[in-house]
Amino acid sequence: LIEGTIDGKYDLEMAEVTSIVVHEYENSTTSQIEEREEVKFHGIFAHSECAKNIISTMKIRSDKGKIGILSKYEKKVELDSQEFEKYFDVYEDNKIVAMQILTAELMDKMIEFRKTTGIKFEITIDQYNIYIRFATGQMFEPKLFKKTYDYKIFKEYYKIIELVLNIVREINKALESTEF
Repeated sequence: LIEGTIDGKYDLEMAEVTSIVVHEYENSTTSQIEEREEVKFHGIFAHSECAKNIISTMKIRSDKGKIGILSKYEKKVELDSQEFEKYFDVYEDNKIVAMQILTAELMDKMIEFRKTTGIKFEITIDQYNIYIRFATGQMFEPKLFKKTYDYKIFKEYYKIIELVLNIVREINKALESTEF
């Protein structure tokens, strides 16, 4: 768990999390009800505060093409950056809010991170909260049969933390100068 405050204003928490769903099914040979666990997500999850309530929910998802549509009730926003559209789908009822929050600078940082690390990540901004999840799998567990000092892993940790700080700063900077 990593906890702190960004620029003395916004609380931040980050941790490695595993989300497991338990399915019950009937075993065809024994006719007994059994459980099967399915890992839905394993990676880094971050939460921070927003400067203002955006009065809606904005979702920035890793691009999934046609299957990227979350539901028929969510509006996909088309943005001006074709390169950003290659990597991310944005869902927000109010296109103006999405365009005010997703500045060119923020989109460039998100694209650069995705290109250089290959790590998929998603952002949800919901009222006063910013949630970011990175599909990293296991990161913080100790490596029993590998060296404990691995520069590549430290560099990934740093890049993830740096991106989270940049995202929170950029979103809050945009929110502070925006009226809803």
